[in-house]
Amino acid sequence: MLKKTLLTLILAAGVPSTAAAAVEEASFSRNGKYAGKLETYSYGGETYFDASRLSRYLGGKIYWYPVSGKLVFQLKGRRVQASVKSDEVLYDKEAAEMRSPVIVRGGRSFLSREFFVSDHFHSCFGFRLRYDEASRSLDVMEKMSVASYNYFSHKDKTRFVLYLNEPLEYQTYQKSNGLLTMVIAGGSLASPEKIEVGDGLVNSIELIQDNKVLRVGVAMGEKAAGFNAFKLSDPDRIVLDILAAPADRPAAGRAGPDAAADQVIPPSAPAAGAEPAVEELPPSSSGTEGGPAPRASPAAADGSLAPPTPSVLPAAASVPAPAPLPSPAAAPAPFTPGLPDKAVLDPKARKKVIIDAGHGGKDPGGRRISGMREKDINLAVAKELWKLLEKEGFFDVLMVRTSDVFVPLAARSEFANRHKADVFISIHANATRRSSEHGFEIYFMSENASDPMAAEVADYENSVLDLEDDSSRPDPAAMLLHSLARNEYLNEGSQLAAFITREFERHTPFKNRGVKQAAFYVLRGTYAPGVLLEMGFMTNPSDQKNLSSKSVQAKLARAIHNGLSKYAELKGWK
Repeated sequence: MLKKTLLTLILAAGVPSTAAAAVEEASFSRNGKYAGKLETYSYGGETYFDASRLSRYLGGKIYWYPVSGKLVFQLKGRRVQASVKSDEVLYDKEAAEMRSPVIVRGGRSFLSREFFVSDHFHSCFGFRLRYDEASRSLDVMEKMSVASYNYFSHKDKTRFVLYLNEPLEYQTYQKSNGLLTMVIAGGSLASPEKIEVGDGLVNSIELIQDNKVLRVGVAMGEKAAGFNAFKLSDPDRIVLDILAAPADRPAAGRAGPDAAADQVIPPSAPAAGAEPAVEELPPSSSGTEGGPAPRASPAAADGSLAPPTPSVLPAAASVPAPAPLPSPAAAPAPFTPGLPDKAVLDPKARKKVIIDAGHGGKDPGGRRISGMREKDINLAVAKELWKLLEKEGFFDVLMVRTSDVFVPLAARSEFANRHKADVFISIHANATRRSSEHGFEIYFMSENASDPMAAEVADYENSVLDLEDDSSRPDPAAMLLHSLARNEYLNEGSQLAAFITREFERHTPFKNRGVKQAAFYVLRGTYAPGVLLEMGFMTNPSDQKNLSSKSVQAKLARAIHNGLSKYAELKGWK
């Protein structure tokens, strides 16, 4: 009887009566393009929107806790918290008051119109939603940084041009399967698009809108031998040339407008939303005829700008000998910001594994009940892993730190990138206010956390940034490009995490809390498949005792080694 009474009270509090509420549908559009329908709920003079459906339309995530009545909305790396029990809404760290921001109907959460149209939402996410009650339409208008685009086929190259509303930075990288990707920081487009080209140099071009960037994927054709990318101004453009092999290029010696004109192969169809083809830059040896010179470097001896160097698919070749392991007393090389394009490496070359022992020096890591400090546990396991891999002799193995020194997070990523890592493994131990929490978690990179607890762990590990000098942090745009380049390895990271998880479960005394995703700073900047291991909880008596045990540390290292070996077999390295 008591349970029935409690259930009645909960339902009465969470679900408004049908006499005071009505369920309807509204249409949702993004930048004027219809996206779909979503359920609305009218109650107390306010309109509420299906939180889960609307968050998907916006590209975000909703975490709903029915017991506590708490709701977390995540989008673009930011989060908003609201509750059915409170009129306070926390936009990132800014509190706002609004009447009943969340209601529940049929076990589903609904967010109020005010939640989305308020100035707080606009300042948090940079855009605002508009709701027309008469037409029952919800619209979101965002400023697009890419105005239009087009491609142009020539006999010696296929040129793809992005016309911009503002200057943007980009990065290009290429896989051995002929897929070229350009990632544009801050790039935004009204809608995704796939353009079928089929001119021998390019099969297709696909534009994909990611969380904070625009990704351009080019499926290169059989005749493609490399690419050249550069920026132009007045107006701002990004130009990507897919180059033909020298044998397929026209003979040199011809010049003039007639020579240029007869090399042009008109596109089979114009790209959606593209500008007229007459606005394209005429082809020339420098790639700049008819427009301003590209912003290239370095400068020539006479002070003029040197033309951009094409990135050509390399032939198989041996890679330089790996750098030796630094001595235990040596500190890592100082951090030098940079964002080189990822080269296509020799598939037969020895693979490099970078081992990152978390924390160190003035950063001791998580608080503990007793036993060893986290930074010392991380280093002990890292050294055990290094010994196992070195003894096996299959990988080239480097450690970010081999002693108790402080290494900025960005320097850890830069170390891995400088040494052209094939795998990056960051070793940590967990901590929380709740001493009952125990077990291991294996993380791989994602801009959106798999759950709020994972987001908290990432926030904790990223908090070491407070100990760093500003000079040790790279440019935010560079880090954003790195993070999206890193997302190219998301599947590989998830596979590596799964293999290590199985080995941890079989061979260590720690409980399996699962494979998770979160935006760890050290993974965002690393240009290789990577995982971050939370081996156990420093704040749990049993986990802490095991973490401080040399025999368990050896088991942890062996489990990582076994998981890495299985991943190598999957990749065909072994």
